[in-house]
Amino acid sequence: MEGWIKIHRDLQNWRFYFGEPFTRTQAWLDLLLLAYFKETTMYIHNIETTINRGELPHGIEFLSKRWKWGQRKTRTFLVTLEKELMITRKTQHQYCTVTTILNYEKYQMSEELTQELTKGLTQDKYKKEKKEKNNSLNKELVQ
Repeated sequence: MEGWIKIHRDLQNWRFYFGEPFTRTQAWLDLLLLAYFKETTMYIHNIETTINRGELPHGIEFLSKRWKWGQRKTRTFLVTLEKELMITRKTQHQYCTVTTILNYEKYQMSEELTQELTKGLTQDKYKKEKKEKNNSLNKELVQ
């Protein structure tokens, strides 16, 4: 199967989202949902920290609790993602490790590009349907 789907971050508010321990797939999707979609500056323990698009400032303890995993399992999973070249992790300062989703644009296009693509797809569908309708009418006239 090809293509992409757009998932709203509100999915995290669904009552079943945190109902049981996450699978690895759910954890990966959760990382995508947690990643910031635009650059943000925040204070972590009174230290100004910039988080770029496609990054998240959450450590192993936070993710372990969120996913209902042990810290060892969480660490192992993140190391696996690093080996698979899906993420990188970097200590920003003693209170913050930043995880970067590699190829973030592949998973989350900018809103402008999404609108452009949607508009283009809609126009293409309209043109195709119009052409099919005209072909159908022409066949009827010939008969």
